[in-house]
Amino acid sequence: MKLRAVVFTSLVAFAACGKSKPTASDESAPKSSEPAASAGSAAKPAEPKAEVAPPIAAARGLFGCHAKDPAGTMTKRKPATPWQLPFTFAGCPSIPADIYGTAAFGMDAAAAAKAAKARVEDTSAYIYLGKSPFRYHFSFRLAETTEKLEKFSFNIDAEAFDEIKAGWGDPVVTVHLSDAYNAWYNPQTHLKVTARADTWNRANPKTREDEDVPSYHLYFQPYMPLAELVGKDGFLSKPILGKTVAELAAAFPDWIDIKSKGENKASMDKMGLDQATQEKVQAMGAAGDTAMLQLPETETNVYHTLVQPDWNGGKVESYAVLLPFGKDPALKQEILATVAAALGAPTGAKKDDANWEYTFAGPNGTIVEMGMSTLDEDWSMRVSAKK
Repeated sequence: MKLRAVVFTSLVAFAACGKSKPTASDESAPKSSEPAASAGSAAKPAEPKAEVAPPIAAARGLFGCHAKDPAGTMTKRKPATPWQLPFTFAGCPSIPADIYGTAAFGMDAAAAAKAAKARVEDTSAYIYLGKSPFRYHFSFRLAETTEKLEKFSFNIDAEAFDEIKAGWGDPVVTVHLSDAYNAWYNPQTHLKVTARADTWNRANPKTREDEDVPSYHLYFQPYMPLAELVGKDGFLSKPILGKTVAELAAAFPDWIDIKSKGENKASMDKMGLDQATQEKVQAMGAAGDTAMLQLPETETNVYHTLVQPDWNGGKVESYAVLLPFGKDPALKQEILATVAAALGAPTGAKKDDANWEYTFAGPNGTIVEMGMSTLDEDWSMRVSAKK
């Protein structure tokens, strides 16, 4: 089966899955070897100096814990109103133990239900506090593939959102298409908490009639910090190049995602893409057989972190990791600074239109190239063998 290297699990992935624009590993402009003009000879016009890439600034710490009191803890409280949460937000982000007990990521359904005193239905579990019509609904979700606990979630209103910011600090905001995601991080425990704007249908405290109120869907999940993904013992240090699909599946059984041409076609049909878009997808190879890795999210990824291999003779020749920043130049710079902090100063740089593209020396004799994706809203980090 011929496997292609284009991800097509969602329109977001398709839109961003183009290869990064070509980069060069040595962009230092050659110095002129022309001898100096002799006296009396016609002076040649000076050649314009090659533009030098600006230095990469140090990371600003956007991906850290921004709690007002990092040593604080979430505490139980008696709600002052029917919809006030029964706990406070303090310290670095953590899972509210007063709700979920000792339930933890990776537990199977039975163990998680017992630890949280929850009722499990299919891939979701529910915990209810209060009485109708003022009954709070907390849940956690099991991964469809492993049936292990992967996410805690519940709704919050605008007042609770303000409480979170007062306790955890201002969130990092990333925009994917039209959706904004507010995120807080606890790098020590690898916990990421995300709030996405939504509506919440609940009883009015005065009329007791159901109404839609502005709210956020809040969810807690494990993540892979970018600093660790590119760090000394991170994903970039793993032997990926030269591996077959079978070898990748054996090494990363929880992350491998293999789809046939028929499965990708069904996904494309389900999305309702117009004919012109479908033709573009087919031209990129996404309508054929695909094999890729889906790592846990980084600070700015949503759903997963895509690793897209390029295949040659049935083996991985190179691969790209998409790192989104939306339209935020501060996030764009923070991602680059985080990579540079792990890999060292770039070995080369090249300007393509308005964007600088960088080359770094990667682990195990690899080359790491940082360029823009098709939409210019993601870094495409391409890893290949040293030439």
